[in-house]
Amino acid sequence: MIDVNLPEKVLPAVENLSSRQYDRIVMYGGRGGAKSDSVAAIAIMESYIDDGVILCGREIQKTVADSLYSALVAEIEAKGLTNNFDILNTEITNKVTGARFMFAGFKTNITNIKSIKKLRVVIAEEAENISQNSWDVIAPTPRYGDVRFYVVFNPRFEDDPTWQEFVTKSDDRTLLLPIG
Repeated sequence: MIDVNLPEKVLPAVENLSSRQYDRIVMYGGRGGAKSDSVAAIAIMESYIDDGVILCGREIQKTVADSLYSALVAEIEAKGLTNNFDILNTEITNKVTGARFMFAGFKTNITNIKSIKKLRVVIAEEAENISQNSWDVIAPTPRYGDVRFYVVFNPRFEDDPTWQEFVTKSDDRTLLLPIG
């Protein structure tokens, strides 16, 4: 396991990498709660599990700069793991396992997302903006290995699709982590 220094509130998500108890990990709360940095560190650990694809996205993403990309690169560099990764402009690959990080906006790439081979992990950032239509398509799409969703958001309204899908309808496969 990679040496991580994460807030105590997110440690159950790290423990889940080996226990596999949850397939929906939901980090929610106000700004400044270290959600993005935490999910980047966990995503790096996910990349050492197998050769699956880790999709990092949000409802609207015009460039890779709008994504988790910079947090992932910063985490890779901070942990001294740059020799283990090919870091390209639009994709990051773990050279040890073959796992790939891809980046996409859900709204405009929904058809392409459905056809990603070996999609195992979906990391949804700024998930308070994700539409019900996007969730309806994305939710059944990953089917490779131990599928997991990481949903990261700042709650706005209890009738938002993300709140309804991942908090109101949470079950024993959902890990809720209020942060910040």
